[in-house]
Amino acid sequence: METVLIDGECRMCQAFGRGVERYASGRCSVAHIASPVGQTLLGKLNETDRMAGVHLVRANGSRVSGVTAALEIGRGFPGGRWIAWLGSRAPRLTEAVYQFVARNRNRIRG
Repeated sequence: METVLIDGECRMCQAFGRGVERYASGRCSVAHIASPVGQTLLGKLNETDRMAGVHLVRANGSRVSGVTAALEIGRGFPGGRWIAWLGSRAPRLTEAVYQFVARNRNRIRG
């Protein structure tokens, strides 16, 4: 099973986590980055990198983070394949938007 790690203090991240639980139950579990699960799965990352964005830890232990993780996770949402395809067509723009949202996530209401 894959594990999605989110910022547990961020309302928008919590809403994203609820969406993952709803649309990807059975495929993904959700945990907070600061939880014991998050600490174990992200143990090699420093605090800044841990809190920089969403992380997806695959069943085989490999990890993707940030926009790559968000797009991969989003494919499981209704309409997510379309959004992921669109994001792959403009990777620099997609990364810039993701980074803006990630930096300002505590100001954005979820």
